[in-house]
Amino acid sequence: EQLAHEFLLDPEFKLDDKGGSSCENPMLSRIRESFHAAFWRSLVDDLCLPQPCYTRVLRVLREIRDGIADLASGTTHAHAVARVLDLEKIEEQVEAGGLA
Repeated sequence: EQLAHEFLLDPEFKLDDKGGSSCENPMLSRIRESFHAAFWRSLVDDLCLPQPCYTRVLRVLREIRDGIADLASGTTHAHAVARVLDLEKIEEQVEAGGLA
């Protein structure tokens, strides 16, 4: 509710491209921390299901791999990242039940 209130009523309120606020509001910091913790807990919960769900975990892994590759673009390390984090191979293992 507080975040919605800030969006609607505070003309100075802005989010940067990483989802951070341009103001130093402790309430918004706590909301961000809560969302962050809830996100990671929910990924762990997906993996702890009787039949684990890897969909979001693979999406996060893809984003991490792509971010590292972007940082290393133009170097030989970019190809190494793609080779080490071969998501197609990991997805095949998940589908075959190899990670359960």
